[in-house]
Parts: sequence; structure tokens; C-alpha cells
Amino acid sequence: MYTQTLYELSQEAERLLQLSRQQLQLLEKMPLSVPGDDAPQLALPWSQPNIAERHAMLNNELRKISRLEMVLAIVGTMKAGKSTTINAIVGTEVLPNRNRPMTALPTLIRHTPGQKEPVLHFSHVAPIDCLIQQLQQRLRDCDIKHLTDVLEIDKDMRALMQRIENGVAFEKYYLGAQPIFHCLKSLNDLVRLAKALDVDFPFSAYAAIEHIPVIEVEFVHLAGLESYPGQLTLLDTPGPNEAGQPHLQKMLNQQLARASAVLAVLDYTQLKSISDEEVREAILA
Repeated sequence: MYTQTLYELSQEAERLLQLSRQQLQLLEKMPLSVPGDDAPQLALPWSQPNIAERHAMLNNELRKISRLEMVLAIVGTMKAGKSTTINAIVGTEVLPNRNRPMTALPTLIRHTPGQKEPVLHFSHVAPIDCLIQQLQQRLRDCDIKHLTDVLEIDKDMRALMQRIENGVAFEKYYLGAQPIFHCLKSLNDLVRLAKALDVDFPFSAYAAIEHIPVIEVEFVHLAGLESYPGQLTLLDTPGPNEAGQPHLQKMLNQQLARASAVLAVLDYTQLKSISDEEVREAILA
């Protein structure tokens, strides 16, 4: 009975979403302005970028409905404990922890029954490969002494720089906790290095939720339970104050708009700070 009701509700939700998509397609065919009587043309309250954004939102909702997926976004300021909270929910360490910011790109962590060892899928890796080629040229031309003045170069950063100089690309698939940790650390260091070398990181290429990294693993606390319809996925989001990157506020807003629910992780030492207020505003928006 429960399964049948859930199926019927999902079918109705999908029908309404498809209807909304059809309405958007009609809007796309309409002119962006209409002539007034002896007056300048009147702008209509929609635009092509706005319609494209609505299309992306509806496609995301259709994807979640088709999989009966609940996406729980974990939000908070830098170093508030988001990764620790996610690791606790999963029941094992799937995200690395270290003193500097660790979430440059949003990351999905999906409960996958039977997947005892975590696996990371990073299918949309092409923009990162292009970035590595740009950084490779910049590293050849840059003054290393100046770079050390503007960038903290630890052993992880040195390893990344060596990797870039050798032209080693990111993989599309990582199996096991340690390879995943290494991949995510390298991605975050890549953001810092790109900023230091004045190269734009391709954040816009990862605005769509289907393009961001996905970790699949069985959540310990859900293991062994009888099968149920639906899927639980956690969304690790960058804090708005991570690594001094102002664009992350926009990325946070986009990801929150596409989540099914939100879990806020607050650091009492940052309460009433500007970053804390930004997180609260993003949740309430």
C-alpha cells in the first residue's frame, strides 16, 4: 500500500514537472518584448538566461523524482564541521579533514547498498584537465620565489605542482578512502594554486548537480535494513568564506535551491559573524 501510494505521488509530480517544462518551451518561442501603443517596446518579465535556469531546476527535480532521491544539503561556514558531520552520518570517513578549507566543489555522497568500499565518480573532469594545461604553462613562466610569498606550499601543494608539471590528469574513478582523500585534497589545492597564479578556476562548469563529484558508499547505519523505495544522498557544500572565494556564495545558493532539505552546521565561535549571517540568509532565501 505504502509503495503504491509513493509511486502514484511520484507519477503525479513527474506529470506536473513535465507540464512546467512544456510551458517554458512555449515561453522560449515568444518575443522578449511586445510593442505598446505609440510607446517604446515593453520588456517582458522573463529572459533567455532566466528560462535556461528554470529548465535546469526542473530537470534536476525530474532526476530526483525518477530516482525517488532525497538530497540533504549540509551547509555551514568554513571549518564549522561539515565534513565531520557527513562522516558521522555515513558511519565512516569518506571526506578528508585538515586545517585549511576542504570543499572547493560541492560533492554528493550517495547511499548505495552493498558498496562497502567508497568509490568516487568524477565524470565531468574535462574542465579540470583544461585548467591543468593552463597552470602547467603558468608554472613554467612564473617566479617560484614570488609564488611562495603569496601561497603556502606544503607537501600536498608540492606534490600537486609536480603533478601539473608532469601533465598528470585527474581520473574519472577513484576506489577506496585514501585515493578519494587524495583526489579531493588535490581539487582544493588546485583552487588555491589557480588563484595564486591568476587563473580562473572553472566553477561555472560545475553549476549543474550532475557534473559535480559523486561518492557512492553504503551508509553504515542503513546497512542490513530491508529494501525501501527511494535513495538518500548528502550534498557537501562549500562555505561562503572558504579560501576567500566570493563566488562560493552564489554556488551555495544554487545548490541549496536544488536540495530537498538542508542541515545547518554552526560554529558557535562564528555566530553573528558575516559568514554565519550569509549562511542563514542562503537557507532562508
